[in-house]
Amino acid sequence: MNLVYLYLLKHTPDKAIVQLREVLTIEPDNAEAVERLPELLLSQGRIDECITFIEKRKAAGPIPASQLVLLGDAYLEKKSLQQAEDNYLLALEGRLDNAGALFGLAQISRLKGETKEAAIYLNRVATLISDSNSPELLYKFSMEAMRIGLFDQAKSALERSLAIKPNEPNYMLALGIAWLRKGDLFEAEKVFRRLIQIQPNNAEAQLHLGYILLNQKKYDEARVWLEKSVRPGAAIPEVYYYLGLVEQEQNNDAQAIVLFEKAVRQLPSYAHARIALGASYMKIKNYLRAREELETAVKLDPDEPTGHYNLALLYARIKEPAKAQEEMKIIERLKSKGASSGGVVVRPRGSSPN
Repeated sequence: MNLVYLYLLKHTPDKAIVQLREVLTIEPDNAEAVERLPELLLSQGRIDECITFIEKRKAAGPIPASQLVLLGDAYLEKKSLQQAEDNYLLALEGRLDNAGALFGLAQISRLKGETKEAAIYLNRVATLISDSNSPELLYKFSMEAMRIGLFDQAKSALERSLAIKPNEPNYMLALGIAWLRKGDLFEAEKVFRRLIQIQPNNAEAQLHLGYILLNQKKYDEARVWLEKSVRPGAAIPEVYYYLGLVEQEQNNDAQAIVLFEKAVRQLPSYAHARIALGASYMKIKNYLRAREELETAVKLDPDEPTGHYNLALLYARIKEPAKAQEEMKIIERLKSKGASSGGVVVRPRGSSPN
């Protein structure tokens, strides 16, 4: 096993895998090799090999719960949800003290759209890992928690991760996003500024900071950070959308249109950008283009009230009162359904857990 550790230290996992197989050829029941090989295979994306290895041992007799969890993780990577679930349940054996199995079941529930069930599993996991000294485990938990809206639990786990491993950029970025999702722009801003001090060229931190400053109406500074976040060859439509909003707020609709058009070219289904584009075209009285963009936007996102509101204004201006009234009725229906209203500003999508 010494060679295995040496190869891992040298970051040559393929050689470590070869060596582990040689160890198992000589000692088929070497517990450490049995545990490490499938872990390494899975981490290297060799999912089928991982599954084959564990399934053979499973067929020969009982295997540890850790191996069942690993098998469940491998099936989950392949989106074989039923096989993953079966192995997680086997690992639990009717108990609720295996964090890995419960975490896997939470992921499966989320993928099935069963958010409440996922939350129940994750809350149990949070209890089990409350004293964990593994920042990687806490980070992994936090990302899944954010996907189903458990922002307090995610934030707590990320703060513990950073207490163990301070200044880790990925943990800091996720913590900033957690604060942002909770609606606390002040705390989020502090985290993103701190991250930029550590990594001055972190484009995601620059984008999020620019977004926060935009919401705080600090338009000039927002523009600075958003422009810094632009990377050649990287298609991030949010950057151009937010920059367009800055120009729009400063009554520079001609430049706003240029930027919104860039966002739409990169992502034609970007409804918010089309709404903003339509609004700017309406301000400069190009009603034909405004109509085209706004009508496309409400088709892309029928539940966004801002699109319907701007379209109602447009129809009123071009003297189509019946259509304007219909759009206002849609807005009332959306309000009665509890749809969130207002604002074309939305959170950055690119860094969201999904």
